[in-house]
Amino acid sequence: MANHPLKDWRLTRGWTQTQLGHRIGVTKGAVCKYEQGRPPEWGVMTKLVEVTAGTVTPNDWLPDQEAAQ
Repeated sequence: MANHPLKDWRLTRGWTQTQLGHRIGVTKGAVCKYEQGRPPEWGVMTKLVEVTAGTVTPNDWLPDQEAAQ
């Protein structure tokens, strides 16, 4: 299974889950869940879009269309 786009984005910057969590106001555990595919609450989602400059979007948590077929 491929990495979630959020994890890819974070790793490219050399950030830990704790560092990202601090920037968006959540725990390391929450970031871990988001990277595993659990969508964040809307307020956190908007912070993620802002922090990633739109690289990570709500669409990244939609089901994979190829896997659904």
